[in-house]
Amino acid sequence: MPQVLAGLVTGDALKPVYASKSKAVDEKLVTASNKDSLALKVTAEEADGWHVIRSGKKSVRLAKAKPADRQLEDDIWSLLYRMGFKELNFDRNFAM
Repeated sequence: MPQVLAGLVTGDALKPVYASKSKAVDEKLVTASNKDSLALKVTAEEADGWHVIRSGKKSVRLAKAKPADRQLEDDIWSLLYRMGFKELNFDRNFAM
């Protein structure tokens, strides 16, 4: 069996990476124990450029557009995945 280089994902591990790279935005979840703390955290994140997608009682999902350079890289990665490549890099720091 051939050795896989560090930083590569193969097989079924490609699917969740594709799911995150195919989106045009970065998403994150902010949680807190009470509404006041949550509102304070969300306000701080909105000042950093994040916007609310969905909110609940104790958590809020935020989104922010990806930088253009990373979006281009993710678009090409997604294209290669859809073309059927079986081994692709996991992140931006792949080196041989």
